[in-house]
Amino acid sequence: PTGATTTDAKADGGGGGGDAIVTGPCSPKSGDPNLIRLRGTVFTGDIVIPDGEVFTSATSGQVLCVGSDCSGAPGAAEATVLCTDGIITPGLINPHDHGTYNHLPRWKHTQKFKNRYQWQANQSYKDFKKSQTSVGTKAKCETIKWTELRELVSGVTSIQGVSSNVGNCAGGWIRNLDDTKGQSGLPGYLIETQVTKISGAKDADVNEWTAGMDKGTVAGLVFHVAEGIDQGSRDEWYDLVQLGLARPRVGLIHAAGLTGVELAEARQNGISIIWSPQSNLDLYGDTTRIPAALNLGLNVSIGPDWTPSGSLNPLDELKCAKQLSDKRWGGALTDRMLVEMVTVRAAESVGASDWIGRLGSGYQADVAVFSGDRSDPFGSVVRARPESVRLTMVGGKILYGDTALVAGATAAHCEAFDACGVQKTLCAQEPTVDKGTQGYKAIEAALLAALANAKAADNPSEEYNYSYELWPLFFCGAQADALIQCDVTGAEPSADDSDGDGLANTADNCPQVWNPDQGNLDGDKVGDACDVCVLVPDATTCAKAGPDDTDGDGVPNATDNCKSKPNADQLDGDSDGRGDLCDPCPDKPNPAPQECPVEDVAVTALNQDLTGVAVGDKVRVKDLQITAVLSGSPAKVWAQKVPGEPWGGILLELPKGASTTAKVGQTVTATGAVASLFGLRALQNCSLELGDVAAETVAPLVVAAATLGKTPDSVAYRSLLVEVEAAKVEATNADADDGDDFGELLLAGGLRLDDLLVKWGKDMARPEAGATFSKIRGILYYSFSADKLVPRTAADFVP
Repeated sequence: PTGATTTDAKADGGGGGGDAIVTGPCSPKSGDPNLIRLRGTVFTGDIVIPDGEVFTSATSGQVLCVGSDCSGAPGAAEATVLCTDGIITPGLINPHDHGTYNHLPRWKHTQKFKNRYQWQANQSYKDFKKSQTSVGTKAKCETIKWTELRELVSGVTSIQGVSSNVGNCAGGWIRNLDDTKGQSGLPGYLIETQVTKISGAKDADVNEWTAGMDKGTVAGLVFHVAEGIDQGSRDEWYDLVQLGLARPRVGLIHAAGLTGVELAEARQNGISIIWSPQSNLDLYGDTTRIPAALNLGLNVSIGPDWTPSGSLNPLDELKCAKQLSDKRWGGALTDRMLVEMVTVRAAESVGASDWIGRLGSGYQADVAVFSGDRSDPFGSVVRARPESVRLTMVGGKILYGDTALVAGATAAHCEAFDACGVQKTLCAQEPTVDKGTQGYKAIEAALLAALANAKAADNPSEEYNYSYELWPLFFCGAQADALIQCDVTGAEPSADDSDGDGLANTADNCPQVWNPDQGNLDGDKVGDACDVCVLVPDATTCAKAGPDDTDGDGVPNATDNCKSKPNADQLDGDSDGRGDLCDPCPDKPNPAPQECPVEDVAVTALNQDLTGVAVGDKVRVKDLQITAVLSGSPAKVWAQKVPGEPWGGILLELPKGASTTAKVGQTVTATGAVASLFGLRALQNCSLELGDVAAETVAPLVVAAATLGKTPDSVAYRSLLVEVEAAKVEATNADADDGDDFGELLLAGGLRLDDLLVKWGKDMARPEAGATFSKIRGILYYSFSADKLVPRTAADFVP
């Protein structure tokens, strides 16, 4: 692409409202339907041309000319001329969605959550989304088409998150950016995505992603990271860093849990944020620190996530963002910034800025046209709804628009469509795709039938009948306005507390921008949320990182005690020459390259938090005996004091990918980092010093099942070898796994029995309900918020 071609002296970055646009004459003309000249106010992605023209070709799929006058361009004389009297922009880009869920309505939940894993495990959510399971299987093609129609009528021409493999369902409609079968229509473009927890990424996948980025065969990486507002969500950033995936051309979806520290590191590594405010606010009552991210210079785009908690389309998401910004952020987001977040900034966030997101010669001919005040082009787009979309063009083909405007310029197989009383033409049929004769009504009918069948099969309670209703493509008027409820959980703004963050203006380090955490990375008087430069105290500008200042904190590498992380304050609590942010043990001197001094701790004291060490500290535990070993990545070893006593057991995890020769009965000394695995004490990245197998193996502690299955009574016995006497299997599942069967049984007394080590059907038959044993031995393990007895071999079951 060579960028926009313009000769208009008035072309600039304005458009915030003002003088009326003086337009030259425009005469519509019928011509070659594959060559279209659109006239109106043009936003190229970089500049505004108040009275301009975009010339496109459906044959090449590209923009041929952008400027005040394209009449001299080759082929222009034969083109069809459309006088839009509107605002012409790059086709909008939706950088984050979950398209196969978008037939669902807004989920009616009654609580806020701390992270995505909480609501995913919530029974109300599971009951709500049952219809999606059936419809997504039996009418997947129609669910994809429904999402694409929703986007088309909103001026959207590209989407990330419909499906990684849409098959042949919607080829020729909007671009599916994460499809691996060529449905993006962008030659040479490929991104890799991961929706599940980033720490669970497979080594082979990570290696493939990074190699592809290095070779240029992968244009970008898009990951769900920090979708939540708690410490666990924030820690996902550090999981990403540990995997070596904090690098340019990476887009983080949500990033709601990141503070100024993590955002500064993201900026240093050239990372983009893909923001979904409506969904965040609905589920968590809070959202990403966008003012701080923008002050840092991070690229931020915006996407609606999905209909169960997000907006219907990117246009509604813009309105949500503006509502939040105007009420809580002192109007920090201008209309221009918002439009950029669904065009040029969105393209960058998904690694597609070489193809889409701008209007210029050589870019893809993806175009949207909006009605409205041409003297306020950005405000008109932010206020737009589907009835305001005068035209949507993908690859030079008009697929949606005002009937009066696009008559004679659309492809075949189009149909009449009503958008809140405005007559439109919608080209939903495409003979080359699966079920290609389906028009809008046929797609709608197929989904309605699939939902009715799913409802009959599922027989939901009356409370969830609403989830079997088809969510329309859009709403009109007051109904549409009512869906946009974008505010943080907190007090209302007042004269004394302008942003409503609970702090009086006189005590607030950022009184106009909501920031209850008062984050202040550089320690000056201005909080990160409104600081021009959060890295350097009292700065009026913010320099970018460079070869002489790799972290961009204003301290040259030659004197910086922490070159990898911004720390303009240069704090070094232990005076060892390593800044606290780079020091793995900031309160214990360890000049580089020395490792942190290792402290010997008693396992019983460690488990009861009586040692003074913190999570992440490196410690050593001695003279333990191994009671169980589980190979895998990471390999797990359970060890404990001999004889056994409460608080005397611990889980030892080896580094990812490492194997071990450890055997049950061996003595062991372990050195590793203190960790709390959702309530289970462990040492991670352990090195083991293995001794001989003891003459006598440790005897199990005899504990009642009711004690082991109930917190807080169970906590002292976690990771110990224990024994339950007179054990009876009450249920082979009994909903112990919220409806799913992961091999867990339920014992009398409420204790779960898990096949983590001994496998049903391989090592022994799965015990049936009613089976009794005089004794069952095993390790008390804790995972997914439940204590579980884990037998090691069939011999741990004593008849």
